[in-house]
Amino acid sequence: MRDLKNKLTSGKNTKNITRKKSKSFGYQILGFGGGAPKLPIFTSATGGSITTCGDYKIHTFTGGGCFVVTIGNGPTVTGGGPNKVDYLVVAGGGSGGGDRGGGGGGGGRRSSFPNACGHLVLTSGTFPITVGSGGSGVGDNSVGNKGGDSVFSNITATGGGRAGSSPSGNSSGGAGGSGGGGSGPGASGGPGNNPPTSDPATPSQGNNGGNNPAPLPGLQQGGGGGGGGGSAGGNGGPGNGGNGGNGTQFPTGIAVPSLGSSRTFSGGGGGGRDGRTGGSAGSGGNGGASGGQSGNGPSSGTGNAPANSGSGTGGRGVDPNGGTSGNGGSGAVVIRYKFQ
Repeated sequence: MRDLKNKLTSGKNTKNITRKKSKSFGYQILGFGGGAPKLPIFTSATGGSITTCGDYKIHTFTGGGCFVVTIGNGPTVTGGGPNKVDYLVVAGGGSGGGDRGGGGGGGGRRSSFPNACGHLVLTSGTFPITVGSGGSGVGDNSVGNKGGDSVFSNITATGGGRAGSSPSGNSSGGAGGSGGGGSGPGASGGPGNNPPTSDPATPSQGNNGGNNPAPLPGLQQGGGGGGGGGSAGGNGGPGNGGNGGNGTQFPTGIAVPSLGSSRTFSGGGGGGRDGRTGGSAGSGGNGGASGGQSGNGPSSGTGNAPANSGSGTGGRGVDPNGGTSGNGGSGAVVIRYKFQ
């Protein structure tokens, strides 16, 4: 018979001691001795209008406010840490000019969709949100107004450029996220916010506004179209206003409620046309930008761009009896992060 008592001795150099050490070491390897393993803790935040899409929460700001963030301190989540957010920041659109006016430029847009600029890494805290207003419409013989900038953290989108107006002389379009259209003989479109080729890390916010050819008699002048997020504005004349540049469409997950099913932002307004010698005004770019006016007399204006679209409005025809160019569309800020 085996001597079981001998097997359970706890004296020095016994096999039993070796087995106890091995078991204890095994427990440490498995982590049973150090408490429960840490689980990922995801970002949580408040502010704006909140919707859910799969594992992501989306905060939409159609006006100013604050994005208040709580950051988890758990292990990094596969595919991105818990403090990384995606964003879309759209500025307000510019307004069209009066009297053969150019089209207003679309508001600049900065976005990490689809990874154009990369994620934004945030610490916990409060981040003020600024949503730029659209440029207000103008009457006869006046240049348009620039759209307001939109800001989230260190991301700033530049407002759309104001449009030129022919009676003010060689009225070039103003600079902006996308540039406004020029109006008058030889007037150039405003430049969009394009980084130099030596700075490939900084993305473009938009495109240039359309030019106005020279020389042309006043009755044949047509304003250049405003630049859009997706393309430049068309040149004005002879005889017609230039078309506004198209906007940019973004993924379904970042739709803005006030735009309905549209996910297109930052279209350029169409150039206006005198109208006394025929011809036509330019059409607005997609994204809700309004077209220019071709006329000579009273009018109700060229129409406002939709709120939160960041789109520009069209230039006016010749209208000494009242009416204004439309107001540019205000901007928007959309933020997305993984919450589970």
